[in-house]
Amino acid sequence: MDFGEDASGYANMDAANFWYQLVGAVVCVLCAAFAAGLTVGLMSLDPLELEVKRRVGTPDERKHAEKICPLIARHHRLLVTLLLFNSIANEALPIFLSGLVPGYVAVLLSVTAILIFGEIIPSALFTGPNQIVMAARFSGCVLFLMGLFWPIAYPIAHVLDRWLGHNSFKRYTREELSTLVDLQREAGTIKHRRPPGTPGGGVGTGIYAHSAKEKELGESMRAITVDEATIVAGVLKCHAKKICDALKPMDEVYTLCENDVLDENMLCEIMACGFSRIPVHSARGRQDIRGFLLVKRLIVLDPADRRPVRTLPLRQPIVVGPTGSLLELINVFQEGRSHMAIVSSCPDLTRQALRTGKPLEGRIAPIGIITLEDLFEEILQEEIYDEHDDRVCGFFVLAGMTLSSPFHAVPLFPPPPFLKILH
Repeated sequence: MDFGEDASGYANMDAANFWYQLVGAVVCVLCAAFAAGLTVGLMSLDPLELEVKRRVGTPDERKHAEKICPLIARHHRLLVTLLLFNSIANEALPIFLSGLVPGYVAVLLSVTAILIFGEIIPSALFTGPNQIVMAARFSGCVLFLMGLFWPIAYPIAHVLDRWLGHNSFKRYTREELSTLVDLQREAGTIKHRRPPGTPGGGVGTGIYAHSAKEKELGESMRAITVDEATIVAGVLKCHAKKICDALKPMDEVYTLCENDVLDENMLCEIMACGFSRIPVHSARGRQDIRGFLLVKRLIVLDPADRRPVRTLPLRQPIVVGPTGSLLELINVFQEGRSHMAIVSSCPDLTRQALRTGKPLEGRIAPIGIITLEDLFEEILQEEIYDEHDDRVCGFFVLAGMTLSSPFHAVPLFPPPPFLKILH
């Protein structure tokens, strides 16, 4: 095609500088595309995400993150370098085009070429699914440009660092972390729920009953499961939850009176209740807790002795306030003194009354109890069903018992003789 050298202003292909100017224009567009794509691609990377991939990612992810992290750490210097390179390419393009086409055509071609080939396409490529891979591949070129433009970029970046500060990791609050876990679960896993009628999700329902597609997805994406996300969210929410949110009121607690006689019927009733620790109160009332009884100590008792509860050693209860944090209570339980605590509005006065043997009444009376199992249920955000809960119906029919409330077992008739074997 022969443009000719007429008044239209188009260059002649046979001219000596035609190919030089054409190659220069193409190089300017490519350099602008390279700078614009890397500016968007590198600046949009999260330093925290890169650090996570550098530590726990796949071998390829770790290798790519190792190359990118030094660049991201010098945030302002990288930004100034790429913008300088982009500006030089954009300003040089009209100079080369003006020698090929008239001025107004050069402006149109410059805007069109920079917009489509120098901005839109490279930005889409460098921010696509292979963003980290693309950034890692061109990290060497970026380091070369940072060294080339160091005399100009370093002073500007130094001023920006002093004025705006360095780029640091984003810090998440508990609520943000909990929401982030939920979003990752929704985006990366197939939600699975326990089938109706299997509250505990035994073997074959909670572990082995996942579909093949879900297993494949979990292995390929290393995505967290619903249960994992629920536990993480429960732990993060425990800091804001108070003891009063998880306690059991005293009128719902199964207790023993210190004057109760441990005969055959009483021992069967204690066994049927299914608790490992039972609060013991005085004859003055249910709220006058004197301690709690470890049920495992009853295994050596003979029902024929008919021993009163007060003759057995009782554990001194832990006393906590209703406004305390659940996480703080976990630390208290970790000390090993007890896995059960009574909750009182005036914990200091209640402790003093327990030490001196004064009755717990009025404002120092306990308002409820809380156990280690209650804390685990708050963390798991699900009910914990033990062996007793799984066979509750069959066991009570066998022992001749019925439930008047979730925490009270009342004998309907004396147990059959063969139950004596359990004593």
